[in-house]
Amino acid sequence: MLQILLGSILLSLVHALIPNHWLPLVAISKAEKWSRRETLAVTAITGSAHTISTILLGIIVGLVGYKLSATSEFITRIAAPLVLIGIGVIYLAISFNKDHTHNHIDD
Repeated sequence: MLQILLGSILLSLVHALIPNHWLPLVAISKAEKWSRRETLAVTAITGSAHTISTILLGIIVGLVGYKLSATSEFITRIAAPLVLIGIGVIYLAISFNKDHTHNHIDD
């Protein structure tokens, strides 16, 4: 349980460093000449909305997965592996095709 908690904390910190999560707020703040207090308030609101929506989406996906796991054992044990093996065989067959060519544009 400790590993899951520490991993979640580390992931959330790295996630928060992604520029597209904070850079738009900084850009709008500069363009609209917001005060630091206004910028932090908007950041808190958008960050909270982002966190809550992510948690709700995770709960929904988890519940759907839990319900499907009991009823779809055939898919997870037989069908999905057969599909993946089939795709692999197709790629292998394509790689042995002698007529396969690539068109390259030379500089």
